[in-house]
Amino acid sequence: YHSYNLPGGGVEQGETSKEAADREAREETGLELSLESKIGEVTEVFDERELQNITEAFTASFIKAHPLEADEESIEDGQELVWVSLADVISLLEEANNLNPHTAMQRDMYFIKKL
Repeated sequence: YHSYNLPGGGVEQGETSKEAADREAREETGLELSLESKIGEVTEVFDERELQNITEAFTASFIKAHPLEADEESIEDGQELVWVSLADVISLLEEANNLNPHTAMQRDMYFIKKL
C-alpha cells in the first residue's frame, strides 16, 4: 500500500527534541537543515500498551545535501525518498490515508496543514 511520512523518529538519551529532529532528518533524507520554529506537538496514547508518544514538528531551512544511501531494510520494504511540493504532499497524504487510514499519516497531515 502507499504510505507517506515526514522524516522523524525517537529522541535518543541526552538529545533534545530539536536535536533529534535534526538528526532524523539528516539520517532519513541526507539533508543538513537549520531547524527554526516549532510547528506544533501531538500526543498519542496507546491504551493497549500503556504507551504515550509525543511528536513535535519544526520548520527548517536547507543548508546542505549529503549523499544518502538507502539501507537494505528500506530497499526490501520498497521505501524510497521522494520530494514533492506542499500542495502535492497534502494530496498524497489525503489519498493514501483514504486508502489505508494510518495514525502517522494523519499526524503528518495535521502538521503540514499548519504551515
